[in-house]
Amino acid sequence: MRLNILIFFCCFLAFGVLRAQDSSLLDLQKEESYILSYLAADSMKGRSAYSRENLHATKFIARYFEAIGLIPFQDSGFLQQFNRNPSDTSLALFNVIGYLPGRAKPEEYIIISAHFDHLSPDRRFRKDSIFNGANDNASGTAAMMAIARYYAQKGNNERSLVFCAFNAEELGLIGSNYFVEHTDASKIIAGINLEMLGFPQFGKNRLMMTGMQKSGLGSIVRKNLAGSGIKFLPERQDDLFARSDNFPFALAGIPAHSFLCSNDNDRCYHKVCDDLKRIDLPNLALLTKAIIQGISSVVNGVETPSRIKWK
Repeated sequence: MRLNILIFFCCFLAFGVLRAQDSSLLDLQKEESYILSYLAADSMKGRSAYSRENLHATKFIARYFEAIGLIPFQDSGFLQQFNRNPSDTSLALFNVIGYLPGRAKPEEYIIISAHFDHLSPDRRFRKDSIFNGANDNASGTAAMMAIARYYAQKGNNERSLVFCAFNAEELGLIGSNYFVEHTDASKIIAGINLEMLGFPQFGKNRLMMTGMQKSGLGSIVRKNLAGSGIKFLPERQDDLFARSDNFPFALAGIPAHSFLCSNDNDRCYHKVCDDLKRIDLPNLALLTKAIIQGISSVVNGVETPSRIKWK
């Protein structure tokens, strides 16, 4: 009888844990679906830099950051203005930056970033001219925003978290370069850049990291994901390390890498077929949760990844 009771209790406990896990995944999936539905809608026309829709996306992200309880990182508020041509203010663009101060180590920053711009419509395509950029990179932006909401609710980050929605990545990493040039790099412990997480090009439950051999961040993430069921792998396309918003940070010696599950060889990369119907929302939520778990010891101040050395 005691054995039966013990078995029942263990099963009940395991079921409760599973339900809690499923609940958190469903929360992430619901939140990411809401964000993706806005950013990758046809009405947003691809969110290309300098477009009206790009500005709409900027304001949407800023309102979201404020609503979940982030605070501005700089005196200018959530919007960080930068100009491709400083002499022409009509060419202004904006990054969106939100901040959660750390409890024990507020002067040590972890950057969690994603770019939200994509490409403008191409009227040569009669059936569908809109480059929605659902995977590239509304998916990464949705994951970044959902992670911001998660930590804002928990309020237990020992290091400060800086959430960056970068603009003009598609024009040459302009927004992230500007941010790095106007931030004290010595205070940044790590950069977690989220890219193309919506379409599992190489199979479900697979999370890849660019430039894994260049710093100690990969080994920390791999250890934290042990037993999670997530396959954590180095990215197969080597040049991606230098082609996303992690790179300006990496050039400053910061262990900054991109996390993704598809790359430029995906058949819908920079194509009109990169739209919402291709997004695997359950897998996106699963990878988002894996990223939270993977960086947990860095956020908690327990571990510090080694810096990138270029010489």
